Amino acid sequence: MVVVFVLCSGAAPGAWAGLCASEVQEVVAVDPAALDAEVAALPSLRHQQMKIEQAVPKLQEERAVFDLLTCDINSHPKAVCGHNI
Repeated sequence: MVVVFVLCSGAAPGAWAGLCASEVQEVVAVDPAALDAEVAALPSLRHQQMKIEQAVPKLQEERAVFDLLTCDINSHPKAVCGHNI
């Protein structure tokens, strides 16, 4: 499987999101906190500065499909989102 699109939940300050962005086509980094300036400037990274619960409906509207989910929130991703992802 080739990983192309990544959703990083709990992304700030950006270590995982930055690592992913250096290796894949697109990363959506979701966290209400700011990302490190170097990470935020990566061309393959899009920061949604909000909670994952707010971002999921917006991503569903975009019909976003991800190959990989990273979750650096201290909870199971499904529990955090409250949605099927």
